[in-house]
Amino acid sequence: YAPSELDRRDRAVAIGVFDGVHRGHRLLVEAARSAELTTTVITFDPHPRRVLGYQVELLTTLERRLELFAELGVEETLVVEFTLELERLEPEEFAADFLAPLGTRVVVAGENFHFNRGNPSRVKNGPGTDFIDGKRTFHSKNHGINDSW
Repeated sequence: YAPSELDRRDRAVAIGVFDGVHRGHRLLVEAARSAELTTTVITFDPHPRRVLGYQVELLTTLERRLELFAELGVEETLVVEFTLELERLEPEEFAADFLAPLGTRVVVAGENFHFNRGNPSRVKNGPGTDFIDGKRTFHSKNHGINDSW
């Protein structure tokens, strides 16, 4: 549940809930794998919508999601406990607390992914990180990125 559980190394991180690990989710993992870095998934438990007070029927258990990630070639998975405190983090705070300590170089997220409901999830992160959503790739090179996911 903490980034310190994984060694810092150059990583391509697919991030999301991944309930069901359906075809769209598999494409995100494939995009992360194509970066030829350590393929990593960051997923959340419990389901964020449950924490926010919505009734959610899960398609798969956390254990099954982890099995499916392994079958897809994911080398490591970080399961982050989803809390109201986590939901309130600004995107930059999430990047600093969870992505940077892992050595993240590429982030892949679905086009509907967002960090919190009160923020349009505009991300500006440090140099050397590429952000990929379902439609676009953002290359930071030696400057920050500022675009919505």
